[in-house]
Amino acid sequence: MEEQLNLAPCGYLVMNQSFHVLEMNQTLQDMLGVEDSPVHLHDILTTPSRIYFQTYFAPSITIHGK
Repeated sequence: MEEQLNLAPCGYLVMNQSFHVLEMNQTLQDMLGVEDSPVHLHDILTTPSRIYFQTYFAPSITIHGK
C-alpha cells in the first residue's frame, strides 16, 4: 500500500469479489485494534453490521460488479 494511503486519517481497505481483505491501511488497523489485516470482511463487522451488509451491500456489489 502506498505510504500516503497507509497514513491517511481515514480507514481504507481493499477487498476482492469474495469479500476477502487484500489490504488495509494502518489507520483502520489502529481503529479496529488489530495488528494484521483480517482475512475476510466479516471478521471486522459486528453482527448487526454483517446482517445489513449481506442484505443491502452484497447484492448491490454482485449486481453492479463493484
